[in-house]
Amino acid sequence: GLFHEWLVYTVLLYNRTTIETATNKKMNDILLGSNTAFFLWNFVVIVGERILAGSKFFRNLGSLMPRGLVTFMIIMTSLPCAHWFGNPYVKGNFFEDYERCVPVVAKI
Repeated sequence: GLFHEWLVYTVLLYNRTTIETATNKKMNDILLGSNTAFFLWNFVVIVGERILAGSKFFRNLGSLMPRGLVTFMIIMTSLPCAHWFGNPYVKGNFFEDYERCVPVVAKI
């Protein structure tokens, strides 16, 4: 998480006034700390999954479910927080150059 915070600061915020002047776009919505919060949440999910996996109830429940469904359920615990990771890059126009070649889903 800290590496990604450094990346957001270095790429998006270090020359903030130069970038804002060149692109005529304000980058006030970029929050430092959201990447770390996302990785801390994933840590909590993984530790919780390890703790609950030892429980007899969840072992029995897991044996009744297909393995893919268990994986899907674990992924779905982190997916609602994925915007914590991607938001600084989207708000800082990090993907602006990629939009010419790679399809990007954007709000109209």
